Amino acid sequence: MTMSAPRHASITSSAERPLPVTTSAPAARRSASSATSGPITAIFIRAILYGHLYSACRGRETRAYRLSFRDQTTEGNVAADVGTIAPDFTLDATDGSKVTLSSFRGKKNVVLFFFPKAFTGTCERQVSGHGADLEKFQKLNAEVFGVSTDQSPSQAAFAKHCGSVKFLLLSDHRHQLVNAYGVARGEGSLSNERAAFVVDRAGVIRYRHVEPKPGEWAGTSGELEALTKLGG
Repeated sequence: MTMSAPRHASITSSAERPLPVTTSAPAARRSASSATSGPITAIFIRAILYGHLYSACRGRETRAYRLSFRDQTTEGNVAADVGTIAPDFTLDATDGSKVTLSSFRGKKNVVLFFFPKAFTGTCERQVSGHGADLEKFQKLNAEVFGVSTDQSPSQAAFAKHCGSVKFLLLSDHRHQLVNAYGVARGEGSLSNERAAFVVDRAGVIRYRHVEPKPGEWAGTSGELEALTKLGG
């Protein structure tokens, strides 16, 4: 009788058997922390990228805003140019009243001069200069108003500081008039250009001058000359 070789079961000794993997508590916490920090890190990265993208877009908008007003003042593409109807307005004055441009239609010529900021050197000369020549303006049937984006209390204090200012300063603190007349500044600390307009009794702009540099002022001669041509 032929005996078959005994089948030996595959036996793995305890030395060869793989040991169960155990994870210590600190390692488990580190693993869980890593799994959690991954998504959080990704969120922070996305937030930073979105922030840079938003800043870039805002930068382009700001540059476009600045260019738009630079074009208005250098190329003559303005909302209020000579020969056009002056944009109407109603603004608070330093005496507490409200001044409306159209109320002077058919009655008086109007001189509007814009100064950038109260309590600054050139603006003081500009306001004081109009005050010194006020009688000349009145003889030419003109009402004079100074305009800035300062609040009325600040303008009132500035008027006293300038001396005998017997005309009203108008507060365009919402920047509506400087935009309507095309003299807003899109950059720098000043809100508007230094400028002057003469509006005749029909409400038409007859004179417009914008100073090329913030620290310059040409005086009142151009305004008085324009009024003289109108014949009062």
